[in-house]
Amino acid sequence: VEKSDGTTVEFTTEGTITVEKTTTTTYYSSGGGKRGSTTSETSEESGVITKSEMQTQLEPGKPVDISLPWEKAKELGILGLTLEYQLQVQAKIMVAKLAELPSNIEKPKVKDLYNIIEIKVIDEATGKEIEPKGWIKFMVSKKWLKEKGYSSDDVVMLRYHNGWEVLETKKLGVEDAENIYYKAYTPGFSIFAV
Repeated sequence: VEKSDGTTVEFTTEGTITVEKTTTTTYYSSGGGKRGSTTSETSEESGVITKSEMQTQLEPGKPVDISLPWEKAKELGILGLTLEYQLQVQAKIMVAKLAELPSNIEKPKVKDLYNIIEIKVIDEATGKEIEPKGWIKFMVSKKWLKEKGYSSDDVVMLRYHNGWEVLETKKLGVEDAENIYYKAYTPGFSIFAV
């Protein structure tokens, strides 16, 4: 991911990402030079601050890494996803930053929430949500951590699935002047909180 200040955060990418929309931002993956694109837009949907939609082909046993353009990654707080699914499908991925939790979901038992994200993965052939497993790469502001009195080791990602569960969360070993970068493993996609 290339940032506006010229520095880059690199992730390897396998697979092909294509989007069929009129407004696209093209990027180049770091592993092999494949091209892909993502669409991003600001939504007026209730509770959605910003969102991004992507499409990719998922194949059995082949993880697919998807990186967001830096400006959209900053807005969402999500750098990218790694998806793995047991069937071959053309998938649509929707990532939305929410202003608050949906009214039917209780707040997790944590003192502060940094970010609330909803991620849906849909089989384009059936229109139904599917449950690939994978990693979510995200960032947390150093300024926010300092203001709240947290260390970088206090950060965890939570997943809502019939209640809140703590996900395996690891620092990526990459940081810059503003952010610390993490990844969290998830057995499926839904609502997430950091």
